[in-house]
Amino acid sequence: APAASSRPRHTAAVSIRSMGLAGSVALVVGVILLLLSLLRALQTETGGAFDGNQSWIPYVIAIVALAAVIALLLRQVGKRGLR
Repeated sequence: APAASSRPRHTAAVSIRSMGLAGSVALVVGVILLLLSLLRALQTETGGAFDGNQSWIPYVIAIVALAAVIALLLRQVGKRGLR
């Protein structure tokens, strides 16, 4: 009889969790890139509205947008829970 393999078997649960982890990482990277693009657009495409003493406003807008995304995600987790 062939020797038993010492490697653990690849189960469906491991596959589902690894796909969930990969999806979570992709979501985080996507949100970061979108927030950076929002910040860059506010800094460059607003026609000088945020120049001088108001140069901090785009950062606040980006942080508020991030807080809104986090609140939406936490609300969804609260509805369904972590399974």
